[in-house]
Amino acid sequence: MYKNSESSLSIYGNDVEPREFTEIIGILPTKAWKKGEAYYCKYNRRTLSRPNGLWQYSPAAQVSTFGPEDMARELLQVFGGKKNAFVKIHQAWNVEVSAWIAWTLTFGTYYLDRDLIRRMLELGIDTMAHCFIGLSGGAKISPRNRYDRRVGIDYELERQNGEHASSFLCISGNDIDPEECTSSMGLTPSCTWKYGDEYYLRKGGKKLLRDSSLWKYEVSLDEFPYEPEKQVESLVRILWGKRHVFSQIRKGRDSKIMLGIKWVAPHGTYKLNRALLRRILDIGIDTIAYSYVCCEVNEDAMREVEENKEDCILVRFGRLLV
Repeated sequence: MYKNSESSLSIYGNDVEPREFTEIIGILPTKAWKKGEAYYCKYNRRTLSRPNGLWQYSPAAQVSTFGPEDMARELLQVFGGKKNAFVKIHQAWNVEVSAWIAWTLTFGTYYLDRDLIRRMLELGIDTMAHCFIGLSGGAKISPRNRYDRRVGIDYELERQNGEHASSFLCISGNDIDPEECTSSMGLTPSCTWKYGDEYYLRKGGKKLLRDSSLWKYEVSLDEFPYEPEKQVESLVRILWGKRHVFSQIRKGRDSKIMLGIKWVAPHGTYKLNRALLRRILDIGIDTIAYSYVCCEVNEDAMREVEENKEDCILVRFGRLLV
């Protein structure tokens, strides 16, 4: 489902001092520069000045065949003992420490559990950034793998709906009762099914039985149709007053509570800050699912991304900020 995935830990801002950061952290960066340094931009074909400083380490060269979850764990393995270094950097410099995960793919979902996110926050991460680059040629989705039952997403239908973002809550497990979830949450679900319910494969019409129950609630804000961060913030506000309900739903049941982010776009990046991630954990979420579907790849924009990959810090709807 993915061509490749990369991860990096980046320290970004006007005050970045690459030499001092390297000494404090004790790791040689993959790339680094100070604000104002000159560089040659291939896309503009001229020499520009760095608008901000950067210190960045990426293990992608060693483990480029790993999935996004593996890449996130690789970052923790490298920087797990560096908490005091980031405390020192935060105290002396006004910078942002961000964990980046980049995924080149047509469509798919990856999952980060609450323990991994908690460890990232304890390390001193300010934001977790998720970058998606759609494969050239558009989203070719076969009937065989167009539907993901874990998150209740029809990738082909999402692609047909065009560029948009939303967030959702999934409660799953063999012994949960969707009707009870609806009553307890006080929310109207977007879809539900019970363990053992019959369903039919789209291809061939074969009848199968559900191997778990699912209750799903989805939020889509019309005023922020292309902004995953705003969609997540809206869902968290809704769930914050209902966090006590999750303990009732879990009681005596083998259940999983998952918050999901769905994004349909040619390519782009969004960030979740530590305050928002902390609230997600405090609500009682077990896992965050990051779903992406590539749509309408702009070949010129993709060429811009590929030609400037070394200089790329943020990609959002075809615009590069370097």
